[in-house]
Amino acid sequence: GGDLPMYQAQGVSFDGAFFAVTSVFACNCVQLLDGFPQQSNPATAITLGGPGGNRVSLGDFNRPGEVSVYGTGGLAVHNGAHVSVFRNVPTVDTTTADFSIGKPDAAHATILGRVTGSSFSTVSTLGSMYADDQRLLVADGYRVLAWRTLPDTGFVEADVAIGQPSSATSDANIDYSGIAQDSLAYPAAVSAAGNVTAIADRANNRVLLVRGALGAPDSVTVLGQPAPSEFLLAGPSANTMDTPAGVFTDGTRLLVADSGNHRVLIWDTLPTTNGADADRVLGQLDFDSGRQNRGANDADLDGDLDASAGSLHWPSGVWANAREIFVADTYNHRLLVFDASAADGADATRVIGQPDPVANTPNRGDGWFAPRADGLARPTAVSQLDDGRLAVADTENNRVVVFGAGDTPEVVLGQPDFASNVAPNWLAGFNSGWPYAES
Repeated sequence: GGDLPMYQAQGVSFDGAFFAVTSVFACNCVQLLDGFPQQSNPATAITLGGPGGNRVSLGDFNRPGEVSVYGTGGLAVHNGAHVSVFRNVPTVDTTTADFSIGKPDAAHATILGRVTGSSFSTVSTLGSMYADDQRLLVADGYRVLAWRTLPDTGFVEADVAIGQPSSATSDANIDYSGIAQDSLAYPAAVSAAGNVTAIADRANNRVLLVRGALGAPDSVTVLGQPAPSEFLLAGPSANTMDTPAGVFTDGTRLLVADSGNHRVLIWDTLPTTNGADADRVLGQLDFDSGRQNRGANDADLDGDLDASAGSLHWPSGVWANAREIFVADTYNHRLLVFDASAADGADATRVIGQPDPVANTPNRGDGWFAPRADGLARPTAVSQLDDGRLAVADTENNRVVVFGAGDTPEVVLGQPDFASNVAPNWLAGFNSGWPYAES
């Protein structure tokens, strides 16, 4: 909090002159204090690797998350501490975004959504986003920021913060004593259609279906838990969830990437009853199963249970049209395409990012840090653009890939070419990349 915000601090050091803190996810940086701290929330003297200096640009991505259409013919990318907006879907690699939402300008990033404190115009490094031709929704820390009309410039204040009493608060009900229909804990994804907004309330193991005006809804339906004020831990079933990370609705159906149960739950009509059962499940053969890749063996000895045409390993994003369902199968490093009417446990009809349905090594077998045009590494989100092409957040490769006809990779954003994986934008000062250990 205060002048030294951080999240998941990884290490501290003091040499008699400077007190150093390595802080990840908040700023992916090293923060130096002039002397040992003598009070709470001391001022930071120097920041290395994170905000400060001209290390952030509109042309870079920092482990991008959700991707979405924006207005008519535009594209939005949830990009670390902000949302990058392209007024027109790029057709050329390395196209620079037109503006960003959630930080003051292209040369600065925010730390955990703070410039001078939580506000309606700052966005956190956490969460995801949704945009269409009318509105913008951003899952931001412990709240969802909602713009009822699309901003056309950067740093525009949101109209309302869902899950918080005011713009100045960003508190979670992580002890579960304060869980209610208007509270959130690490919301991971949002989707909307008509007057319905779906929120994947990740740490509460539930999805909220909000009907009516944001901030003053007509009704809220809770799925994954029996009631708005209850939090129960339970094994996989037709009405439970474990760490849902993705959600999609078209106003008729609801699809949820139930990540911890390695499956996608489908409601063919939007439920109106709390705790309603899902109608179908993908990724598992039945509602009572929840193991990664269906508990298969590791025949290739790569450390992961072997994939198949119908299995999933921590799906994080989902999208659908009238004909197909698209799933970002994160730890199988691929995108699966299912028929829209697929029955429980059905196989995917297409696999994007891998040479066959069994393969699940990053970058199509080339491994980590070896990106290629037709490979993926931990994709977390997918969206279909107005022209029918697919935009995929290829998160570990720090890029967005646009796939065209025949699932051909056509455009890469955030990297100079398909073969590059340049360090995240604000870490240019660190030759070793991320200043923490990642497994």
